[in-house]
Amino acid sequence: MSRGKDYSKIELAEIKSIVGNLDIIIEAGASDGVDTQKFIDLFSAVSIYAFEPVKEQYEYLITKFSGRRDIKIYNAALSDVGGTQKINVGKSSGFLGGMGSSSLLTPNLHNDWFPQVQFNEIEIVNTVKLSEFILEKTSQLLIYCGSMFKVKN
Repeated sequence: MSRGKDYSKIELAEIKSIVGNLDIIIEAGASDGVDTQKFIDLFSAVSIYAFEPVKEQYEYLITKFSGRRDIKIYNAALSDVGGTQKINVGKSSGFLGGMGSSSLLTPNLHNDWFPQVQFNEIEIVNTVKLSEFILEKTSQLLIYCGSMFKVKN
C-alpha cells in the first residue's frame, strides 16, 4: 500500500485481501469491463451487477460479456435518485474514445488528477437508486466505483 492518499492506484487484489470472498459485487461505471474481468478472475463464485450509463460503453460490455450468467449489465447510473439525469461524458484519446471517467457530478478534482480527460459532452441516462437496488441482494457485497469501494456486511 505505497500509494499514499492516491486511491486511484489501488489494486483489486488489495481489495480482496481486505474483504475476502464475496457473493455479489456492484460495479458503478463498468466502462470497458477491465475491472469486471479482474473481479471474475479474483472472486470465483461472485455475481457481478455492472452499471454503465454511457450507451457506447454499455453496448461494448453487452458484446464482451455475452453469454456470461455471472455478470448482469445495466444501462444505468447508480444514484441517490431513480429516473433520468444528465451525465458529463469524459473522453480522451484511446480505446472507446478514452471513455471511463463520466460522472453525474460536475468534474472538479478529476480535472486536476486526469487533465487528459475532457468533459465536452452530456448524455441523458437512466438512474437507479442504489439503496433500493441493494435491499434485495445478499448480506455481503462490494460496491466498486473505480478507485473507491464500500463493503456492506
